Amino acid sequence: EIAVFDSLRALESQITRDLNDATTHLSAAIEQAPDPDTEHRAKLQLEGLYWYLGNMTDRGLALQSEKETYERLARDLGVGTYAAELEGRASVVFLAPPSAEVHVFRYEEVEARRTPLAVDVETGRTADPVLLVERVVAPDLPFRQGDLIRSVKGVPVRTESDFARVVDASNEEEALTVVLERNGGEVDVHWTPRRLPDETGEFGPELVDLRQQFGFWFQAYPLRPEPWSEVALDTVIDFPKGSYLAYITASGYAPARVPFVAPGAPDTITVRLLAEGDLPPGFEYVHEGPAWVGGPDPDYLQAMPISHEWVDGFAIARQEITLEEYFRFLNSPEIRPLIDEDGTMAPRSPAAAAILKERSDASKSLTGPMERFRVVPSRIALLDDDGSWIVDLTTQATPQWPLINVTLLGAMEYAHWRSEQSQGRWTFRVPTDVEWEKAARGVDRRTYVWGDYLMWPYCYNPKGHLGTSYPIGIGLVPYDESVYGARDMEGSADEWTVTRTLAGLAYRSRRGGHWNTTDDYRFKLETRVGTFPERTSAQNSLGVRLVADLPDDR
Repeated sequence: EIAVFDSLRALESQITRDLNDATTHLSAAIEQAPDPDTEHRAKLQLEGLYWYLGNMTDRGLALQSEKETYERLARDLGVGTYAAELEGRASVVFLAPPSAEVHVFRYEEVEARRTPLAVDVETGRTADPVLLVERVVAPDLPFRQGDLIRSVKGVPVRTESDFARVVDASNEEEALTVVLERNGGEVDVHWTPRRLPDETGEFGPELVDLRQQFGFWFQAYPLRPEPWSEVALDTVIDFPKGSYLAYITASGYAPARVPFVAPGAPDTITVRLLAEGDLPPGFEYVHEGPAWVGGPDPDYLQAMPISHEWVDGFAIARQEITLEEYFRFLNSPEIRPLIDEDGTMAPRSPAAAAILKERSDASKSLTGPMERFRVVPSRIALLDDDGSWIVDLTTQATPQWPLINVTLLGAMEYAHWRSEQSQGRWTFRVPTDVEWEKAARGVDRRTYVWGDYLMWPYCYNPKGHLGTSYPIGIGLVPYDESVYGARDMEGSADEWTVTRTLAGLAYRSRRGGHWNTTDDYRFKLETRVGTFPERTSAQNSLGVRLVADLPDDR
């Protein structure tokens, strides 16, 4: 009998049920085995099944945490067939300028997000998590940016959960004594927490985050090197199994973050440092090297095929382009005279011109030749009396919003203009799919920027934040920060890339979730959504962040 499934998801569900049944039967066979030989054969089969289930992660069919669970189950059986793989390690040599310092962090699960903690590779010791204040919203609070919280009411706190438990157990209107480290010294401050009104309970606790309640934010992934986290250059270093981040600094150079996994890391990691002036302001350095990209569901998620790709180094904008930045481009003396009253222009960028010609050739029989495209964002822009384009404030939009409602062609023209403004120093462009995905996921196949579990408050979206039904400023959710330091790759606006979603079709890929969707699949980092390059999103969500090519003489 041949079973036909309506979808890949239905097939996966059936496979999962069959594998669970096999696990149950083999476990029962081990318990009821009449002799040691039968028990050993059942353990051997169950070990192989656990090994197979764990390695579904490598094909994008399981979470990293599930892989670790299955590997532990296989190891606990004591058969030992896969001992070498289960205890996999990596031996790595770091090559860098002699003045460079390399500190290593290991990613550990802290509050459902992978957090880089300083590690002593020789002993396996990792630093404790810390609470660092990133930004203070309310001016009357006693906290400052950079404060390290040590204790509240005499109770040591290392995580936001620790902090929240102490505050929750306190009396309403009680002034709490907070011990913190500031500028190298210990300081006591007194603080009365703000309390959200009782009616917020109807939204559910998952919607309430500390920033909304307390008026200040903690850093999500502070990089705090320790003296014992530094490793030597030009020396073979043995790394136990895990996901790591090498953080490299040297005088006169921009810091570099180089993520790697063990096993699977290159034998030699040649660190290429950029002179401080070679990295555009507001950009982060994505170091060259291999990365896993893609996912197992090209139909539902439109994911790229799973592949291990070499990605050349590039710089990616820390933040999405804002309306203020984009309207500066629209009103520049080079661009404003080219835009008509309908907000359209003919392309100046060779790359945009090529795409427009391609679209024109494809649709000529239906619409006639396409010689212009919309460059002014739809639905949020007005033509002012003086002939300049302004943000329509009646839509609640502000210049600090991320750019939304932009076409890919408009984004490409903006990148071209930015390149001209740099007078040849940098070449800015819209990223490719592979570049975007590596910048968001790093190299350890995580499902979301922060790890393997969808946590709504960890990015800006309707489920995760109370009282807002429109975009907010950029970079304001600290958990939504990639391995390389780029923010808002999960929430805020979704973002253009130049890559086709399907060969031969005109659709270009949009990546990331956004402020106006609760579709959970949109937040998986392998997900792609296709849109025509001369169009935008009906959800008022589509923006862009730029990448920049690096100088050849690194």
